[in-house]
Amino acid sequence: MAADFVGLGNGITELQDRTTQLKYRLLEVRDMNNDNRKLVDEVTMFTETLDVNLQFLTANLPPNVSSKALGALMHELKEANKFMADALEERKFESSWRIKEAESRLESRRQRLVVAFQLAFIIISLDVASGGYRTTNDFQERLQ
Repeated sequence: MAADFVGLGNGITELQDRTTQLKYRLLEVRDMNNDNRKLVDEVTMFTETLDVNLQFLTANLPPNVSSKALGALMHELKEANKFMADALEERKFESSWRIKEAESRLESRRQRLVVAFQLAFIIISLDVASGGYRTTNDFQERLQ
């Protein structure tokens, strides 16, 4: 069962790395669209939301966290990074996307990540309270 747990340092480091990657990509979007105030505002809100959620979660993580407890959040961060990388590569934040559509897609991604951070906190709390990954796994299966 020890293999199912990651130390606090490892969990935090991976969360920070994935969040930092996403922020760099968001800043690329902001830099290429600095003439569009609405898009810049959405990117700013996205990066601020990431910072606030990461701070909250890391401040409340216990010394040991089940890798399953952070799994859904890690997956959502990975998906957000892939989404941003693909969109930047295809230059979708430029003329091929209408600004309203770009804003909408960024807002949707931001909201999904907010929910993922909230669920991670709930799952971690359950994991710690129950003392193991079995309850966490059951909870995640019920959510799906």
